[in-house]
Amino acid sequence: MKTIRNGVFETNSSSTHCITIVDEDDFEKFEKCEMLLDYETLVPTEDVYKDVMEQLSEWEEYMTDEYRNTYKDSLTLEQFKEVLKKFSDNDLDYGYREDAREEIDDDFTAVKAALSEDVTTLKCMGGECYETFVDRHTTKHGDKVVAFGYYGYAG
Repeated sequence: MKTIRNGVFETNSSSTHCITIVDEDDFEKFEKCEMLLDYETLVPTEDVYKDVMEQLSEWEEYMTDEYRNTYKDSLTLEQFKEVLKKFSDNDLDYGYREDAREEIDDDFTAVKAALSEDVTTLKCMGGECYETFVDRHTTKHGDKVVAFGYYGYAG
């Protein structure tokens, strides 16, 4: 690697680097699935839940008969958070969500099918291809912040 500018990390490799810095309170909400990373922004899980429920109402034809009659009662906000906590790194992969859409028969496949591809949890960040990191820091002014992200080469 060659230094081009001091204080700046640059690489000409085809690797990927992603870093997000937030205050510690927001990060703790992210850890608990009370907030989700939607593309570049932490958003309240309630907002994502509303989007998922709207999407599911449009996809009722893909649901099993039994699930179609119960999902609005069974997939509460709290259940939605519990489903998100159970996801593994590959559950949020777009291909898996396409498969889930073919027949939605439970809350788990419903969330996979309806979740926007840009939304992720801490547990799923980086997927199978990248290493993840979390680094906590207190600034000289006493602010508690967390830097987190992923890095690596998926080629």
